[in-house]
Amino acid sequence: MLTVGGMKSTDNKEIMFNFKNKFDMKNKSSITRKARYFLYALLAVVLLFGYPAAYYISSETVEITIKDKERITTGSGENISSKFIVYTENEVFENTDSWLFFKFNSADYQNKLEVGKTYEVKVAGWRIPFLSVYRNVVSGL
Repeated sequence: MLTVGGMKSTDNKEIMFNFKNKFDMKNKSSITRKARYFLYALLAVVLLFGYPAAYYISSETVEITIKDKERITTGSGENISSKFIVYTENEVFENTDSWLFFKFNSADYQNKLEVGKTYEVKVAGWRIPFLSVYRNVVSGL
């Protein structure tokens, strides 16, 4: 009779089988944990670099004729945020600052826009209606 790790057995093959199963289970949990950490890191990298890259790549130059413009505010008290909206013949755009395009003067852009005039502007982003997300005017005035 052999005793290995507190197990008593008369068969050497049974001891090896049990030892191998315990070793494999520890390895599998270690591998799945490492795979999970790798997937989390990959997701973080995609969100950190992928979204700005896709946003930048989505930019295009369009010709717009201004129908109306306004400033929309949301929130209350100290939690107020606002964005400028530009209504054109074919689409609605927002006019907000953009770190990616080094645009920090959206209020000046909004002031220069004149209703009825046509402009060639660079826009970036996507229109997602159910989230009220508009493409952003990033340059061109």
